[in-house]
Amino acid sequence: MASTITAYSQTDSLILSNNDVIVGEIKSMDKGVLIIETDYSDSDFKISWSGVRGIASKTKFLITLSTGKRYNGRINSVDSLHAMIDTYDPQELLNISLRKKKENENLEKPLGGKVQVDLHKWSI
Repeated sequence: MASTITAYSQTDSLILSNNDVIVGEIKSMDKGVLIIETDYSDSDFKISWSGVRGIASKTKFLITLSTGKRYNGRINSVDSLHAMIDTYDPQELLNISLRKKKENENLEKPLGGKVQVDLHKWSI
């Protein structure tokens, strides 16, 4: 369901459909092509999203779903069909912060959550 991923740091892993593992820094994903930079290659790898069976990342991404919903957070595979985005919804964060400010509530507690997505139904 995602349409764009933008990465900001290192230590990402991809498990490909042939069970190969690539470790590096995911640079971007657009139109079904993921670009990852590794220490062991002079050139970035371009990988079709359909060839990715799993993803594990400590990187925070900006993820835009085909529904237009945006998340900031980390994405990790749950299994070969699903991934979990450990994130917060910026619009919901803004709504809650405004409500709490209006109601004079404490804003110190971080807001976050987990969203499960189906890896095979992403429209990129």
